[in-house]
Amino acid sequence: MDEPSLFSEFPFLVRLRSTGGMVLKGHLVAGGSTLLDIYQRFEEAVDKYQDFWTALDRLDAQLWVVDPESPSRRDTRRRIVISSQLSLEVTVDPLYPSSVPGCRFLGAETAAAALRDKLAREIDVS
Repeated sequence: MDEPSLFSEFPFLVRLRSTGGMVLKGHLVAGGSTLLDIYQRFEEAVDKYQDFWTALDRLDAQLWVVDPESPSRRDTRRRIVISSQLSLEVTVDPLYPSSVPGCRFLGAETAAAALRDKLAREIDVS
């Protein structure tokens, strides 16, 4: 008999096991095997990533995001248009969405260098 499966859009693997535990990013989390226990663990995982999803929803709503074209809830990065010659790839940590994201400028080096330096100065000042 196949184990029950749950498909989700979490940024990390969440897999329920019929043995009564839940695997989250490779770590076994204590839990019962009843449907209620499984549902409660699932709700905890949803709550854990709510701030992450809110942060990315804001990016999607306020900026010109070109990649991914149709982001899913598990996508941790966004490529944002800055100009016709430059874009910024932002990677948000799902566990710490309010921390400084990973940033990588893509495009003409002359345009990227000035913004990269300015970003580095702003982060150092904070």
